[in-house]
Amino acid sequence: MKLIFKILLCVCFSVGTIRSQEIYTITEEMPEFPGGPREMMLFIQKSILYPAVAREQSVGGKVFIKFVVDSNGTVINPVIVKSAGFSSLDKEALRVVSSMPKWTPGKQNNKPVSVYFNLPIGFTMDQPYFLNNVANKDENYIASIEKLKVQDRKGALALLNKTIDKNPTDGDAL
Repeated sequence: MKLIFKILLCVCFSVGTIRSQEIYTITEEMPEFPGGPREMMLFIQKSILYPAVAREQSVGGKVFIKFVVDSNGTVINPVIVKSAGFSSLDKEALRVVSSMPKWTPGKQNNKPVSVYFNLPIGFTMDQPYFLNNVANKDENYIASIEKLKVQDRKGALALLNKTIDKNPTDGDAL
């Protein structure tokens, strides 16, 4: 019985080791988001919904996420490598990465392989994706952009909140 347990333990350990070796860090051809890096950034900008609690507290930060682009191009196993220090930002970054479409997989020796990929996602209140998530851009929205140009974040936030109050469904998205 002990011999069978030792054999099973060795087999399980070997399979785990082999699987971890199948995920590359660098390959001859790295994985690519459909359309390239610029399209990936546009996808992130359009997909991010700034969490309301972070918006209300004027919180920002950068979340570093590590994930695998498997040999089929599917994004799997996203994990936070470095937190923004605010859980709602971390959760939103994970949600966006998990919703990515299939990538062109990485290749090694002309064969598709799984590859680790690291991605920083920044959250700042004056970035376009925050402002773009307000659906009905009224005079408060336009004035908030001017406030941001002079680094008046609190004034911009107050104006954006007025816009959201007029359009309550937008507040849920932010």
